Amino acid sequence: NFFYERKVLGFSYSQKLRDLFSSYTQGLKSISEIKEMPEGSICRIIGFVGDPNKGKTKKGNLEFRFRISDETGDLMFKSFNEKVDIIEKQNTRLPEEEDVVIVNAKKMQGDVLFADRGIDGVIVGIQTTKIYMKLSDLKDAKTKDE
Repeated sequence: NFFYERKVLGFSYSQKLRDLFSSYTQGLKSISEIKEMPEGSICRIIGFVGDPNKGKTKKGNLEFRFRISDETGDLMFKSFNEKVDIIEKQNTRLPEEEDVVIVNAKKMQGDVLFADRGIDGVIVGIQTTKIYMKLSDLKDAKTKDE
C-alpha cells in the first residue's frame, strides 16, 4: 500500500518507509532523528534518492552525491573516490532518482552525510523493486528491455 499511496497521492498516510524495512534491517533512523545526532555519529537510514549527481570536485576527486528523503525531511549524502566505485560495484549501478536506498553514513556538519561502510560492509544498498501501477507501465518496461 505504501508505494501505491505514494504514487497516487504523493505520500503515504498509512505507513512509513522505515517501518516497512525495520523487520529485517536493524538500526534504521529517520532523518529527523539523524538531524538531532551529534556531528561524527554513524547512522543507517532508508529513504528516497533525489537529485543524484556524479562528477568531480574542485580538487579533481570523483564525487557522487544525492539528496535522501523520508517522511520527516531530507539530507545530502556524499561519497568520494573509491567509495563511489564500491557503491557502483555493490549494486551494479549507482542510485538513480526515486530509488529506495539504505545508506550507512557519518553525520557531518549541517545536514550532510558522508559515505561510511556499515557493519555488513555496504555503503549504499539499492532496495528498489519495480512496482507497476497499471498494465501500460508493464508494457512500457518490456519495450525498454527489448
